[in-house]
Amino acid sequence: MPLQYTAPNPKIEPPNPKNTNQNPKKPSHSSLASIKIQTIPPI
Repeated sequence: MPLQYTAPNPKIEPPNPKNTNQNPKKPSHSSLASIKIQTIPPI
């Protein structure tokens, strides 16, 4: 059980810091724009 719990954790964590380190301005704006545009139409 501890192996499965630690596997998904480190795999999801590395892509996060690496993505923000590579393009902190691009992913940040894309994420905000995508969330804002997706939340505006449904509302």
